[in-house]
Amino acid sequence: DTAQTLGVDIDYFNKDQLNGAQGTKPSALVRHHMGVDSVCEAAALLASQGGTLLVPKNKTPRVTCAVAVSLS
Repeated sequence: DTAQTLGVDIDYFNKDQLNGAQGTKPSALVRHHMGVDSVCEAAALLASQGGTLLVPKNKTPRVTCAVAVSLS
């Protein structure tokens, strides 16, 4: 898989954690299908452990990506 190829770990977050992330742009579609306001940006911010959203979510037909940077 991609994470193994890149030699990085995968972080997993539950719905409560994702819903608790601050500074995301909510998505009605994500709320409808996933039950949370944000997945991509929320996960990026949570993985950065209090960092800053550097690149807001970008969507393609197959992938959505956001980038956050850790401040520590």
